[in-house]
Amino acid sequence: MAGRDPAAFLDQHRDRVGYVHLKDYARQPGTTDRAGLIWRELGNGVVDWASVMPAVATLDVEWALVEQDRTDRTPGESLTMSRSFLKTQFDY
Repeated sequence: MAGRDPAAFLDQHRDRVGYVHLKDYARQPGTTDRAGLIWRELGNGVVDWASVMPAVATLDVEWALVEQDRTDRTPGESLTMSRSFLKTQFDY
């Protein structure tokens, strides 16, 4: 969203990353500003998780946080979707 590659940013600053804050989003068609953002559950937006998650997996972080700013779903439904996505990304 900030115009940077998140995976490259994590690799570049790996020694300074103590935790990760995971979010996903899309944009309303024809918009480029912050007002056009639509917050999505993890894996349902435009974040390139195929490059981000391998970078996250190599970090020495104590915890990760998932933030869902807004959604049309119930909080439980939204959390279940993001958690299900994360389960597909980690081997645990």
